[in-house]
This record gives sequence, C-alpha cells and structure tokens, in this order.
Amino acid sequence: MIGKLMKDWAGNLKRGEVCACFVFAVLFAWAVLLPELGKFGLKQVALFSIGLSIVSASVLVAICDQIKQINRKERVAARRSSKQVRIAFLLCFAALEVSFLAVLLSNWPGFCSTDSNDIVNQVLGVSEWSTWHRYDGLANHHPIFYTFLVWVVFQATAFFGSVDLSIGIFLFLQMTVAALVLSWCISVFVRLGFGKRYILAAFAFMLFNPILANYSVTM
Repeated sequence: MIGKLMKDWAGNLKRGEVCACFVFAVLFAWAVLLPELGKFGLKQVALFSIGLSIVSASVLVAICDQIKQINRKERVAARRSSKQVRIAFLLCFAALEVSFLAVLLSNWPGFCSTDSNDIVNQVLGVSEWSTWHRYDGLANHHPIFYTFLVWVVFQATAFFGSVDLSIGIFLFLQMTVAALVLSWCISVFVRLGFGKRYILAAFAFMLFNPILANYSVTM
C-alpha cells in the first residue's frame, strides 16, 4: 500500500527522478539552515532541515511531475533537424555574448575582488606570504587550473604592458565560454524536442539572470 501511495504521489516521475528531488531538497535545506547553526544549535537546525526537506521535496516532485506531463503532450514526435539545432545555438550564443559583453564593457576590466587580486599576484609572481592573509603567496586556495589559465592569457598579452587589459581579455574569453556552454544547453533542449515555452523560459532565465551575467565576467 505504501508503495502504491508513493507511486501515485510521484505521478509520471521515475524512481531515480524522485530520489534526485529528495537529494536536492535535502541539500537545499542544509544550505539554507546550516549558516544558522551558531544561532539555534544542531538539534534545532536538524529538525528544521527535516521539515524544510519534506516540504521542498513535495513541492519539487509536484512541479517536476506537472512539467513532465505537459511536456509529454507538447513534445514533437520526431526530433528537430540539425539545422534547427544549429540556428537555436547560434541565436542563443549571439544574444548571450552581446549581453555579457555589455556587462563587461560597462564594468571594465570586469569584476575583481580580493581573491582576484590574489590570483593576479600569483600570476605576476609578486605574492608574498603573510600571517594576516592566509591566501597570499603560492597557495592552492584557488583552483590551480584556473590560475594556470589566467597565467596563459597574461603571458600571451604581456606585450600590451597593461594588467587591466590582460584581465579584460581573460574575462572576455571566460564569458565567451560561459555563453557557449549555456547555448549548448539550449540546443540540447531543441534537439530533444522540448516545447517552445520551456525553451523560451530557459533562454529567458539565462539571458536576464543578473547573477549569470555578473559571474561570467568575474575573476
């Protein structure tokens, strides 16, 4: 009986999809409540997280089930042609690239912080270890491969003699990669035959989300 109730509750979702909703709900609950650990204590945070996990999982399963049900009705019988996929990819990439570029140029050479300065100092070889800031010097607080990519761009643009320009060029390349990845996601939706409303909703989220635009040009 419990199994039947769970199946009816899950609707059109498969077991793995329901499990994924639960995992996401639990991670979401802990991400929201863990910062409050010092204020409420472990027991209270654990109880709150259980309640929030159950509510979040229920809402998420219901939403995903509804989307899957509607999308199944609207989904085209045959997959879209490769030409349609390429057109969707190029249109999405062009729009995102222009949007990200506008953010970069209006905040030239991009968004940088203390972490960004640490990376640049490591690349320039001017970092010195200090007791007050544990991320100075040759530390692996930042991803080594990311720092290496920054170094490659700085070496390739060293003849300009401008740190700001090197940062701007690196962030231009970074935002281009971000636009390519997001556009590829849209092209996959098109290739799989998702309904237009979902494709447009996903594209609008990518295009008008200020967090994606800001972080695409953040070192």
